[in-house]
Parts: sequence; C-alpha cells; structure tokens
Amino acid sequence: MRLTAAGWSRNHGTTEIADVDLTKTKVEEGAFTFTFDKPAIGIDKNIHPSAAGQVKSVTLNCGATLRLGGAYHIRVTIDKHEIAKLFYLTHKPEIEGLAKALPIVRRI
Repeated sequence: MRLTAAGWSRNHGTTEIADVDLTKTKVEEGAFTFTFDKPAIGIDKNIHPSAAGQVKSVTLNCGATLRLGGAYHIRVTIDKHEIAKLFYLTHKPEIEGLAKALPIVRRI
C-alpha cells in the first residue's frame, strides 16, 4: 500500500508518506506494539453479541518521517464495508463469473 500526498492548490509534486507491502506485514488482534520501521496491521473485531468475533475494521500502523516537523505514527483504517467495496472493484470479473457458476435457487 502506497500512501502519498500532493498539494491541493499548490501542487509541487507527489510526496510519498509510506510504502508498505501488506502481504509481508504482521497481523495482530487486540492490543499490540509495533516499531517505527516494522509496520503492523491491527484487526478490530466486533464485541456486540450479534456480531461477536466478526471483523469490524482493519488498521495499518506504520511510522514515517514527514517534513512537517517530526516523526509521525501513520494510521489508515478501513472498515469492513470499505474492504468489501475495494475487493469487489478489484475482483469484479472473478466474482461475476463465480456468481454465474453457482446454482442459485430463487424463492417466490
């Protein structure tokens, strides 16, 4: 996942904030620690009884040195519905092919 920023009204080019390979990043549930140079993905699960244990959101935690006067903890959180939308957008042909291959019974 590449995180970048560019000026809105005065665009002097794109600045990379972080570039993290999510396929090689450790995944943790609950409370955890991470270091500046070793990012971690945090899994937040629902605690409501009707959805207990289901993933609510995923957060990427990483460090970055920005030209804003210091080092920062960068956090990107994507909720379950946003993940589903991104998955659909990136896998639409496969999903539609699977849906056509499944025997679907319609009840009237």
